[in-house]
Amino acid sequence: MEDPDKFNILLVDDTPAKLEAVASILDCLRQNVVRASSGREALRLVLKHDFSVILLDVKMPEMDGIETAELIRGHKRSQLTPIIFITSYEHAEVDMLRSYAVGATDIILWPISSSLLCAKVMTFINLQKAVKEKERLLEHLESLVAERTAALSREIEERKKVEKNLRKSRDDLASALANLRDTQELLLHADKMAVLGTLASGVAHEILNPLNVIGLTAQLLKKKSLSGEADELAERILKQTARATKITNNLRFFSHRSQVAAQPVNIGEVLDNAISLIEHDLRLGDIYIERNFGQGLPTVSADPDQLCQVFLNLLTNARDALKQRDKRTVSIAAHASGEQVQVDFSDTGSGIPKAVVDRIFEPFFTTKPAGEGTGLGLPITRSIVQSFGGTIDVESKEGKGTRFFLSFPAGKK
Repeated sequence: MEDPDKFNILLVDDTPAKLEAVASILDCLRQNVVRASSGREALRLVLKHDFSVILLDVKMPEMDGIETAELIRGHKRSQLTPIIFITSYEHAEVDMLRSYAVGATDIILWPISSSLLCAKVMTFINLQKAVKEKERLLEHLESLVAERTAALSREIEERKKVEKNLRKSRDDLASALANLRDTQELLLHADKMAVLGTLASGVAHEILNPLNVIGLTAQLLKKKSLSGEADELAERILKQTARATKITNNLRFFSHRSQVAAQPVNIGEVLDNAISLIEHDLRLGDIYIERNFGQGLPTVSADPDQLCQVFLNLLTNARDALKQRDKRTVSIAAHASGEQVQVDFSDTGSGIPKAVVDRIFEPFFTTKPAGEGTGLGLPITRSIVQSFGGTIDVESKEGKGTRFFLSFPAGKK
């Protein structure tokens, strides 16, 4: 094929003169005219090349035009290629019937009209041009669609990234606002605690003096030989005065705890000491203590007496929570965890109601019956733990028990 931009026309005729005559007529179309002198040669060409139209002589030796057309139509590549049969007048009617039976597109009688031949061939070439233009437009359209689809995909991904960043910014803002609210509440609570501490310190100071006088007076009365009833009344006064003094001292401790010198403390020894102080009382209440202290625990920096007070407060609370329980167990575990020493107090008591568990560290809040608690034990406990750089948290299920988690910075082993 000479020019790839031109359309291919296949001429098939076993007579060279007729072949050249038809080819010269088609020269005016300025397309690629390909010659074949037999049906077999035409088939070889059709298998290799695409043709816009095939001009096929009906009468040829060995394989005539009808047989050649049948074989051409049998190949997928040339199934739809237009075929124009050329036949003589004397055989026209028979050849027409046979030609159309094998899929002829048109039939031209010999001798040929040059203008008619060129017009018919040009019609098929124009159709081929239209098909190619349609294919080109479809390819272009598919390319545009692909480009637009890719652009939309990129745009969607960008939007997703923007939306993700917006959601993250919104979440970060919400978190920052929540932290700000928490900080404001903590500051407000700290202000309230400062005012409460100042008030408590003043009240405690004013109350202690008259309490001391009342207590001394009651002791003097007991030393005198009074009646049994008067002696009993004096004893009651002393007991209540001692209780009031203890509450007042707790108030003073809570409001203005004196500075103590921290020292390396073996937390297992302090736990054993605290247990020994209350163990007799626990046995009387049929309360069993489980100990699980890790070996070689690091020391913690604390005041041993105040740390003992922390453990005693927790043991006392556990004892009170177990009074009405069938299973009465207090479990104490101590172990090292990274750079911390963890101490857990668990009991099988009645637990703390969910509605109030977040309030147990508030000053003067208590879940005990009136007259049995001051509401200062756990606030003082937390204050002591925090003064040594530690933390204390609680986990409780009503009817199941309570667990306190304490953590202190570890020192040397």
